[in-house]
Amino acid sequence: MLIGWRKGMAAVGLALLLPWGLAAIKANAQERIQITIESQPLGQSINELARQTGLQVVLFDEVGAGITAPSLQGEYTPQMALQALLANTGLQYEYIGERTYAIHAGKPKENN
Repeated sequence: MLIGWRKGMAAVGLALLLPWGLAAIKANAQERIQITIESQPLGQSINELARQTGLQVVLFDEVGAGITAPSLQGEYTPQMALQALLANTGLQYEYIGERTYAIHAGKPKENN
């Protein structure tokens, strides 16, 4: 009976910590972190940004083909770094979900 009680308490503990954990992830998305990315093809820069920040970014090869991203060195929020990599490219990003973005050409479609 004690083992069942411990498992039940562990489940309650996890349920209570889960909202706090999600809040911490959201807070981290707003914190500035040190990011260093050299100037290279956009796809490689996006992969490096994802590695350093934990973002998930969808970029199809044909969208980023032939684009060289600028180098980044300094403290950025993940979103600021993504904006800096896409500056002057004509590409935009769209928020999809928790720490997930999609890059596309032109203005994103409005959801009706």
